[in-house]
Amino acid sequence: MDPDVRPFRIHIPRDRWLSVIEQIRKQRIAIVEVVFSEAEAARFQRAADHLRDAHNRVDRGDYSEAVACCRRVLESLTSQLDIENTSDGVRHFLESRTDPQLALQYAGLITRIKNLANLAVHHTGEPVEYNRNGARFVVGITEQVAVLVASLSR
Repeated sequence: MDPDVRPFRIHIPRDRWLSVIEQIRKQRIAIVEVVFSEAEAARFQRAADHLRDAHNRVDRGDYSEAVACCRRVLESLTSQLDIENTSDGVRHFLESRTDPQLALQYAGLITRIKNLANLAVHHTGEPVEYNRNGARFVVGITEQVAVLVASLSR
């Protein structure tokens, strides 16, 4: 008998695989799809890569680094859109594309996400360690803000 077992691949549809994972973890899983045109996908590739990295890090249990990736998502967006990487620069960009009151609040969200990411990276006292739910929250809100900013850049 040959003791070597060669690897083999099988195709499992995503919805079936998620069902298996839900049964194992006893948790529900929601998949969020972000739809971009081909041109937008290429334009925002770096931000999308950082966002994918953030999701992967959450899956691996590297929660604080997942949150740190969120700052890189936002910095990639501002860089790609030639937005000054300051709260005023982001606010001015958004004001030129939406209601000024909304722009002010959206810019505030972006600043707060960056501040949350800073807690994971810049330790000014006791290090902040994110748990899974905290990291998922920051990654999720970053994803939605990135979609909003990208849509306003059209």
